[in-house]
Amino acid sequence: MNYECGARLQAGSSGSSSLTRDALNITEVKFRLAGIYYKKGNIKAVIDMCRQIIEVDTNHQEALKMLSQAEQDQPEDTDT
Repeated sequence: MNYECGARLQAGSSGSSSLTRDALNITEVKFRLAGIYYKKGNIKAVIDMCRQIIEVDTNHQEALKMLSQAEQDQPEDTDT
């Protein structure tokens, strides 16, 4: 998947009308930050950020997709 910075600039585009405007703005900022982390290869930060988004908006489809992709891309733990 290719996540482009600034691809989602419209606040409230996640489609959840039950969230406050501030919560929507925070989730959008966090989603954009997750996209930056993804581009930089910081998969752990992507997963953490997406989980934070989903805690606020369980229906944030793009964060759910990004989380799924990041979990697939995450390197296996080789600490054994």
